Amino acid sequence: MKWEDIPTDYPENVDDLPMTELGCICAKNAIIGAWEDAADDNDDETEQAHIVDLLAHLRHLCDALGFNFDELDNQAYGYYLNEIGEDRHKEREEKGFCIL
Repeated sequence: MKWEDIPTDYPENVDDLPMTELGCICAKNAIIGAWEDAADDNDDETEQAHIVDLLAHLRHLCDALGFNFDELDNQAYGYYLNEIGEDRHKEREEKGFCIL
């Protein structure tokens, strides 16, 4: 199942849905809600809480789809390092941030 294939509206027969599909619908709605909430807040602590919530929802989505969140997160970190460039990578390493 792909992100765009996951509906945001719950069907009438929600009790008949497989848990995987129901989990995907719940996670997608939660992710969208957390993203919208984070965009509306100006408080750093609240914004951080929304990001943590968003990450938790992404974990639920991965569980529902049978993906390994940790493996995907490691891949995402690699993308991130490529995007920020080598200088920023060295700076993070010197500060003791986790470098995979």
